[in-house]
Formats: sequence, C-alpha cells, structure tokens
Amino acid sequence: MTFSFSGAGGAPIWLRSVTMRKSQASITNANFRLWFLSAAPTVTNGDNGAIAGTFLSTVLFEPVLLDVVALLTGGGAIGTSVFDVEMLPLRGPCYMLVEAMGAYAPANAEVFTLEVVAHS
Repeated sequence: MTFSFSGAGGAPIWLRSVTMRKSQASITNANFRLWFLSAAPTVTNGDNGAIAGTFLSTVLFEPVLLDVVALLTGGGAIGTSVFDVEMLPLRGPCYMLVEAMGAYAPANAEVFTLEVVAHS
C-alpha cells in the first residue's frame, strides 16, 4: 500500500490513528503488525509471501501492532489503533506492509481496507 503525506511548507504530518477493516467476520488469529516504510518493500511470492529482509533499513518507526477484534454488523471485522500524535511524523511517500502475527488464514477473496488519519 502506498500513501502520500505532505504538510504546509514540507512540514511532517503526524499520524493519529489507523483503522483496518476486513471483509470477513472471522477474528481467529486476526492480529496484525503494520510496517510504515520509506521505500517500496520486496515481498516474495506476492500476497501471503515472505517479507525480504532488505526492507528493514527503510522502516520509518517501530511497527504498529493492531488487533482486529470488534465485529461489524456487515459481517466483517474492524480494529483501530490510536497513536500518541507526537510520536509518528510522516512526510512524502510512505509504503505500508500488513504482517499477520499468527497463523491467520484469510478467507477466499478477503478484502482488507486501511484508513489512515493524520494531521499537520
């Protein structure tokens, strides 16, 4: 996933929260780590592939842990992580990887949606 952030006069944007929604209701092992990167990462085998180790030099800050646990009425699941706004400055393009932290088995054609909230 790619995001672009730009504040007035090149000032950083401060990440405030991230919300992940998934189209399936199952929350078994639905614990994820979000990686914010300064360059596009290399992932072997596409979706559900292993993360190549060379991306570690592009990590912008500590990975964000996100548990997707609250059920939605539409049958999906949702999880939100709210951050200390002084901790996560972003500027320019930002790339994100979603890492499953356990033995998560995605459903057929499952869709993940991320909403990133930031302010200048």
